[in-house]
Amino acid sequence: PKPNIGVHTDATNWSEWPYCDLIMRYESYDFIDVPGYDTVNHPTSAFIDFFPFSDFDAIFLVISGKIRGSDEDISQCLQKSGTNFFIIRNFCESLKNDETKLITEDISDRLLPQFPKIPFPGVAPNLIQKKIGFKENKIIFISNRTKEGVEKVWNSINSCVD
Repeated sequence: PKPNIGVHTDATNWSEWPYCDLIMRYESYDFIDVPGYDTVNHPTSAFIDFFPFSDFDAIFLVISGKIRGSDEDISQCLQKSGTNFFIIRNFCESLKNDETKLITEDISDRLLPQFPKIPFPGVAPNLIQKKIGFKENKIIFISNRTKEGVEKVWNSINSCVD
């Protein structure tokens, strides 16, 4: 039978098994893989209230499909924490170029910081953001199958570590 996967199932349930291995070491880096949020055992509110976002050099928020309200809530929390964060959109091998562009715009609009209006006469704030490449550098499309995007993830990690 097909497995029942959804908000009622968690691959890692740290509330029931406190010894689960969430920390992985690779070379001189420590990676912490936390269970997904917005599930029965890991509600988004618990992450927002208790997760130490500001204790990390960088956080990678991984999304697979449609952006949900919980993704927006976590993104806002990351913005308030001041921690470097990146949005990883996985399964990119299944996307066409026009879909990638639309997804980039959606992620940009919904999950990345919106700059306040800058008083440059005749220049729209989003044009300034585009010129400096801020948003484009925060979104990484990745494929576990083809390894697309892996180098960009490493570059992002290295840009955040002293």
